[in-house]
Amino acid sequence: MRRREFIAGVSAAVATLPVAAGAQQLAAPVIGFLSWADGPALAPAMAAFRRGLAEQGYVEGRNLTILFRWAEFRQDVLPGIIADLIGRGVALIVTSSGLAPALAA
Repeated sequence: MRRREFIAGVSAAVATLPVAAGAQQLAAPVIGFLSWADGPALAPAMAAFRRGLAEQGYVEGRNLTILFRWAEFRQDVLPGIIADLIGRGVALIVTSSGLAPALAA
């Protein structure tokens, strides 16, 4: 009888694994958005970026975090901004408005 009880117990435990695994939520991805320009100049581009993400099921504040950073046309601040984004554990860095941010990343 002990063998049957053991098999029944293991079967019950295995059956609950998908339910338990489904209960765990993955952390929302964090995207770093770095622009050479300043924020107000990119308002239309940022709106389009958010729309594109939403079309793929990613909504800022719900299942995605976006960290916006602006270099304001100052190349000297780019390494610090990149280091900050990396230190915050971003999954992706998106650059906009020129080659300098992409090269810094």
